[in-house]
Amino acid sequence: MGNPHSVCFVNDLSKIDVDKIGSFVENYKYFPNKTNVEFVQVLDRNNIKIKVWERGVGRTISCGTGACASSVCAIKRDFVNNNVNVGLEGRKITYKI
Repeated sequence: MGNPHSVCFVNDLSKIDVDKIGSFVENYKYFPNKTNVEFVQVLDRNNIKIKVWERGVGRTISCGTGACASSVCAIKRDFVNNNVNVGLEGRKITYKI
């Protein structure tokens, strides 16, 4: 993606404290240059939903590279098909890989 991303798969986005966990992961010692953090809920084989913590910024409603990183990770883990819809807080994106 060109910038670092940590993709965390979760069962239920509504139960995740994005601010607390996102800040912790962004600044964790294994990421000396910090990292973006995506929390991903797989809805079904064609749809994921994400919440984004952007390094140096905090919580954001949308991130194109974060949506891309989340899609690639979900495909690589065989959680979704190659055509995946990504629901962000700010918009919906479809990736066809």
